[in-house]
Amino acid sequence: MGQDFLRRKNDRFVRQRDKRFAAQTSDDLLAMIPPEMVVNLCGRAVGPVMLAQELWTPEVNNEGPIEFYCGELPAVRLEGAAATHLRDQCAEPHSQIVARVVDLEQDHGLVTLKIGISP
Repeated sequence: MGQDFLRRKNDRFVRQRDKRFAAQTSDDLLAMIPPEMVVNLCGRAVGPVMLAQELWTPEVNNEGPIEFYCGELPAVRLEGAAATHLRDQCAEPHSQIVARVVDLEQDHGLVTLKIGISP
């Protein structure tokens, strides 16, 4: 009786652990983008930002800063060379851009984004 109870309890623990691991490693927004379409750029926080947070941007304009949003609120702004690089190298007109916060310098408001482009 005791060994059977322990075996069932251990099996239940293993099933729960495997289920939690599968949930943690499930696909995210950047997982579906080919590796050649991913770039890291640095921007400035204009709203609340957390590590590993996923952001999006509407259509990219031909000039000016690029705003990334968390839901409806602006979160990060790319300006200058970073925005130009994203436009020139990665973004086509009417492309959807998603990003994940990979580093955050709270004292200066600098945010490093891992950016992926889906045509």
